[in-house]
Amino acid sequence: MRIPSRTKFLAAYATCNTSYEEGCVGPSKDMYRDRLDKGYKREMGSFMRDYKHKLINGLTGLSIVGILVARFIIVSGVIELACWVSFAVLEVAPKLSLFGQEDITKKEWWGHVVTVYEAVVYNPIFDLDGDLTVVLLVLTVFAVWLKWRRRRRSEADPEDKVS
Repeated sequence: MRIPSRTKFLAAYATCNTSYEEGCVGPSKDMYRDRLDKGYKREMGSFMRDYKHKLINGLTGLSIVGILVARFIIVSGVIELACWVSFAVLEVAPKLSLFGQEDITKKEWWGHVVTVYEAVVYNPIFDLDGDLTVVLLVLTVFAVWLKWRRRRRSEADPEDKVS
């Protein structure tokens, strides 16, 4: 599974462009630089179209997972409510035109969502695309530990248990 990241796409292009500028010599360098720029513009348009759709679908799926985790593992009404609100904003509101006729990705708050998403997915510390398996494993172990701790606590204090 590939996690889309505009920052990673731009970093890959910058690396490609740098290696081209350093490694390419000769009279046709300018012609191939123009071809490289033309290919970049074409692929950037295609990438951004797919990026928006994948990001909305991924965040919608993440809100559903958040609802299930908040209800059955963490048992937190506030987190569950926040996940329900994010699901409604991402999935229901655009179809009902609650935010106007404009595309949801053109709103100012969407830019903030994308900025936070990019900071989490691809940053100088780690690339979530490569480290996703480790992160999911750590979160699963944490969820199992949390459930085990709650069960031990309820077994230790049966009087405090609400029926």
